[in-house]
Amino acid sequence: MFSNSIGKTVVVLLWLQRMSVGRVIPPLPDNHELLEPQRRSEDWPVNVAFTTGTQTLGFELPRNGQVHDLGSIECLALPSYSIGDCNDISVSQIGVTSGTAPCTFMGIDGFQITITANDKGYIDVTPPQSIVYGSCG
Repeated sequence: MFSNSIGKTVVVLLWLQRMSVGRVIPPLPDNHELLEPQRRSEDWPVNVAFTTGTQTLGFELPRNGQVHDLGSIECLALPSYSIGDCNDISVSQIGVTSGTAPCTFMGIDGFQITITANDKGYIDVTPPQSIVYGSCG
């Protein structure tokens, strides 16, 4: 005994066969075409991490080449998952955790550094200070 859905499938196939006598059944569309990606990995934001004392804060910067005021970007504190401003902390190290650089960061006391794709790990900020602007791309 056939299940109801199998029975309906058989009826539809028999009907299609009867209706297509002398006619050509159109080919099925190719639903397996590869589409161009909507976003390239180069368009994704850069994940940045600040180390301040014993705490690490993370945020994303768009890779558009514009200078961003870090006072308008919220940092996620790890591992506590609290949110706060990125520009009012004393940063001792900066790292790009994912995404490609170059990224340039400017501190309140004149510190400026550009992190390139060749830089690995964290870069020291001396003396530790608030980082107020950042730009990637």
